Amino acid sequence: LIALTGWVSHLDVLAAGRDLRSSLLRRLADVTELVLYDRWGTGLSPGPVTDFGLESSVDELEAVVRAQGRPVSLLAMSQAGPVAVALAARRPELVTRLVEKAQLV
Repeated sequence: LIALTGWVSHLDVLAAGRDLRSSLLRRLADVTELVLYDRWGTGLSPGPVTDFGLESSVDELEAVVRAQGRPVSLLAMSQAGPVAVALAARRPELVTRLVEKAQLV
């Protein structure tokens, strides 16, 4: 499962539990292989970003998915939804499912 945490993320902040999404992501990591990434130019990823368009964001996500070496599920939060949907439409062979909602008990 690749989690797209939205426009701005920082893996150190998520790992330290200082982000509202930290609890959800920890619980997901307990039950599945979880991949998080900082978008180019945010968090731990270098920048600067010169293209903030949808196609550029989809290209970036496609590179992350291809690095996994197999099709993946995507959990998209906030504005990351259109990026995940666009990748699934562009490269359906890379995306096994789009997670619209996570409910953990």
